[in-house]
Amino acid sequence: MGSENCPIFPVSSGVPLISGGLLLLGMVIVGWLLGGTRMMPLVIALLFVAFGMFLLWLGVSR
Repeated sequence: MGSENCPIFPVSSGVPLISGGLLLLGMVIVGWLLGGTRMMPLVIALLFVAFGMFLLWLGVSR
């Protein structure tokens, strides 16, 4: 593994990071559509959104 590889998966593209970020954002959207704050509290939703956006940025910047 060299420095050009993905930090999570041993591939050189950013696709795993982008898909992980989209998965986290999708979980927030579905959670809020199905149950609102009962299913996913606001703090957890914000953490998921922030980390999902970070993964998207990391994957796109590759």
